[in-house]
Amino acid sequence: MNNARTSWLSRSPYWVLSMILHVAILGWLIWYGPVRNIMLERGKPKREALIRGKELEKVIEQMQRSVAEELEDRVTLLKNGQDRMATNFDTLNAHFQPFEENQKATALMRFEKYAAALKADQESLMQVLVQAKATKNFDIASKAGQEKVPVMISALDEVRRGVLLLSSDETIAQMHALAETALFKVEKPLRDIGSLLGRHRRLEREIQESKAQVKLLGSAMQASRDEHERVKKAYDELAAKRKAVLDQMQALRKVKPRNNDAINEANEVFKKLNEQYKTDRKPLSDANRKARDNKYQFDRVNKRLDECVKAFNGLNIQTKLPEYLQLAIDNLAEASALETQVIEQVLAATKDQADESASEVPAS
Repeated sequence: MNNARTSWLSRSPYWVLSMILHVAILGWLIWYGPVRNIMLERGKPKREALIRGKELEKVIEQMQRSVAEELEDRVTLLKNGQDRMATNFDTLNAHFQPFEENQKATALMRFEKYAAALKADQESLMQVLVQAKATKNFDIASKAGQEKVPVMISALDEVRRGVLLLSSDETIAQMHALAETALFKVEKPLRDIGSLLGRHRRLEREIQESKAQVKLLGSAMQASRDEHERVKKAYDELAAKRKAVLDQMQALRKVKPRNNDAINEANEVFKKLNEQYKTDRKPLSDANRKARDNKYQFDRVNKRLDECVKAFNGLNIQTKLPEYLQLAIDNLAEASALETQVIEQVLAATKDQADESASEVPAS
């Protein structure tokens, strides 16, 4: 410990000297060292251009000439483009004109074909409906509707295409739509006639079958009832004999002195009757069940017959069939009249277009 202290004391002058020296150097650097000022050089101001009035006018005139030349070039390009477009349009028009004419010619040919077929079918169906009304043969009206109406609807589609291709008049298109609606209304009453006739025949057949079944079941029910009465009567007679023998046997047992032979004889007779009584109980039960079953079947079929008769009378075909037929005739007449006007107007418009095309003078 003493050695360490002695060592530090021996070095302490050097530490003091070092500190004094460093402080002196640092002070000299702070107070006498050079100071540098960094000055950024400012940009020199640009000299403003002074333009006189005449120079400004020259600049403006030069800009106007430049813009005018540029616009003139653009106008020239646009004009050349318009000329090229007009030439291309004329070329395309001249190229596709035959196709358009052929398309219109084909459309006109198909229109005339299907329009004629449609009118013929409408007239044919009208004749059948009028004949059915006169003869009250509603079957031919229903069958004719099933055959003709789908064909006429297909022809209507072709006529509608012709209307759209050959005429641009909205009135004609609207009139054709009304004709289509009227023709669609023809189908429903004719279909109702067929449904009503089918239901009438089905109920009539069921009534006849039910009547035949009622007759057979009535006979079977009466026979089973008679059989049940016969079996029941025989069974009741047997029961009466059995009871009489039993009463006789009980009376013999009360008599004094007892007659055992008579009692034994009566007992043997009672046993036989009692055995037969038990045996005959099943035939009676079977006859009773058969009579009940036949009556149930008879009542069920008879109830079904009453329901069929009620439904048959509720069809009221004498009134409904003429109403349906007349409705179909009216709708068909309306559809035919409208479609005739459509066909005439389309053909007239096509003729006018053909006349205008023939009268036009080709451009040179």
